[in-house]
Amino acid sequence: MQIHNEIKQNGYNLFADAENNILGSLYKYSNKIINSQIDVSNIIEIVKSEYSNIFCKIEQAYPMKAIEDNIISNNNEKSKIEQDLKKYDSKFSSKSELTMIIEKIEVLKQKKNTMLELNDKYKKSLSDYKNMKTNISQMLSNRNMLYKSIENYINEQRCNLGFEIELSCRLVYKLDNFRLFEYINRQYNNDNVSALFDENDKLVNFDNLPKFFLDFIRVENNCLLFEDRSKQPLKVRTNIEMTYKALVEDNFYIEYDVTYKGDNLLKMSPGKKGTVLLILFLELSTSENPIFIDQPEDNLDNRTIYDLLCQMIKEKKKKRQIVIVTHNANLVVNTDAENVIVANQEGQNLPTDSHNQRYQFEYINGPIELSFRNEKNKKILTSNGIKQHICDILEGGSEAFKLREQKYKEE
Repeated sequence: MQIHNEIKQNGYNLFADAENNILGSLYKYSNKIINSQIDVSNIIEIVKSEYSNIFCKIEQAYPMKAIEDNIISNNNEKSKIEQDLKKYDSKFSSKSELTMIIEKIEVLKQKKNTMLELNDKYKKSLSDYKNMKTNISQMLSNRNMLYKSIENYINEQRCNLGFEIELSCRLVYKLDNFRLFEYINRQYNNDNVSALFDENDKLVNFDNLPKFFLDFIRVENNCLLFEDRSKQPLKVRTNIEMTYKALVEDNFYIEYDVTYKGDNLLKMSPGKKGTVLLILFLELSTSENPIFIDQPEDNLDNRTIYDLLCQMIKEKKKKRQIVIVTHNANLVVNTDAENVIVANQEGQNLPTDSHNQRYQFEYINGPIELSFRNEKNKKILTSNGIKQHICDILEGGSEAFKLREQKYKEE
């Protein structure tokens, strides 16, 4: 509106004529050059016409009515805003109160930022926790596989030890060794827990342990909680640390079974059991040191001594030196002993007619084939050869030599 008035005023100042008793600027200058040959009046009319055209264009671009309406609308809006602000004048009566509110807003902003940071940390911790659980679950699976590889190796590579002795094993995890089984209240059946236990055989289904470890979430209100929202009540106060420890504990063991000619080791007589264990020990041991055996024939019949014990000793003495203390002629003769040591003990006080020459304990040694008998010699050890001592001292001595002689004839 002010622009329109200024344009009109400028036009009036330029083009006013004598009819209005006011002379415009252009007319004043035209009087000074009246005697000139220039047609000033015509120029003035041209400028006046052009000025009018400019003013019309301005009015078209910025119509007075629209400007006035806009001014009125803005004034009304201003008045309304001023009225609305009056409601808050009492609340912002002082600058200190406004400052306090601004400070509170800043504190709230800081708390918001802290909460956002904590939320990011929580998300990261949750992700790390899930990754860790996945890794531990995988390690549990790997541990199962390693134990099974041991089980398979023994069953495949060491099943037949020779001498009709067979060794087998199986991997077991007994419920008695699984602490989680002690924690749970077994009056309530949860499918996740039921899949973990085999109460009939009193064993843990350890193949299900990795999945159980993943599905288990937390302990709450004395219950195990799982991802499927199911619960397993506990009969003792148990925290999450106790539960995880119970799940990852290594309480596996390999259960061995040894048989000889189809007979289980646990059902054998003590003598046969000892012989089979001796063979098992010699077969599995990689040592090359000499081995000492004290009366391995105890509680064994002669057939077992010959069929099992003698054959084993003949086979193993090729790799290790074997020293045996025995009273059995079959064991001495049929193992083809290279050196036989015969011992004799006198009483504590040696009499003048002692059977030993000088000492309480005396020894003589030699091969089985060493044979002589000197009846004039009263000393026991030096009056007979090794063969005679075997026949005199060992059980069934003469018979043992006859059996050996028969054996050589058959060969």
